[in-house]
Amino acid sequence: MHRALSGMSGVMIGADYRGEKVLAAYEPVAILNAGIVAKIDMAEIHAPFIKAGVASFMGALVISFWGAVIFRRISRPVLEYERTQKALQESERRFRNLVEGSIQGVLIHRDFNLLFANQAIADMLGYDGPDEVLRLDSLLDVFPVSMHANVRHNKDARIRGGDAPEIYDIECIRKDGSQVWVEIRLAVIDWDGEQAIQGTYGDITERKHSESEKETAYQKLREQDRLYKTILDNAPGPITLMATDGRYLFANKAFADSLGLSIDNIVGKSGFDIWPNKIAAKYGERDQEILKTGDAKEVATAGTDSKGNKVHFA
Repeated sequence: MHRALSGMSGVMIGADYRGEKVLAAYEPVAILNAGIVAKIDMAEIHAPFIKAGVASFMGALVISFWGAVIFRRISRPVLEYERTQKALQESERRFRNLVEGSIQGVLIHRDFNLLFANQAIADMLGYDGPDEVLRLDSLLDVFPVSMHANVRHNKDARIRGGDAPEIYDIECIRKDGSQVWVEIRLAVIDWDGEQAIQGTYGDITERKHSESEKETAYQKLREQDRLYKTILDNAPGPITLMATDGRYLFANKAFADSLGLSIDNIVGKSGFDIWPNKIAAKYGERDQEILKTGDAKEVATAGTDSKGNKVHFA
């Protein structure tokens, strides 16, 4: 047995535990860290019934062989199961290291019952750690009540494989009651053999504030533009704004009425589109002189409108 356990196989003659001389066959079973020994007394071998002894010896060898085969087949699934379990444990360890160390918040829930949260989402929502987040009664607690119906609808559609946004922006409620804007990326995953929803959360509060400030600034500019246009349109005298190439950029109502044209028929056009060529050339020379010298002088001019009537401007 010592030789079999040492990985050797063969036959030997020696004394057994009874002190009788025997012929022994030994074989290792490495996969079970064991050995098999079959023996027969030498006296039996020398006896007239040697055939029976040989048959017994061969039977022992056959049993040893098939025993090793059977043990190997039995142990193979066990070893494969152990390797699978180790691979799963390693995969889970890598997943946790990746997710728990991520700067993006991660939440996993099933029907809004929280299953997993990392430190990043706890920081984003103002909680001390993931365990405190997981103690929430429902994921809906982090969303405004006004959004609950919409969030539920999207969740049901996503589980069914229907039409639901994979990415959207929403306000979340922090532990202290303040609000934080987040961008959520959602996906259906398998968690412990059942469907669950994984959400990756990114803080976009600064971006939202910047967009709001820009929109406010644009709104003010639009209001100022409408105010200035109202003032200029209601001015009693004609007012225009021209580009350096002679195109009208703006014309008020008084100017358009004096020519019998609409403002749309003036803006974007040049003086040659509105006035006779001779008068348009004269106005063009005057405008170029003002641009060159920078001196704005009051100049009285006269022309004809679209109906051929005389008009005078200063």
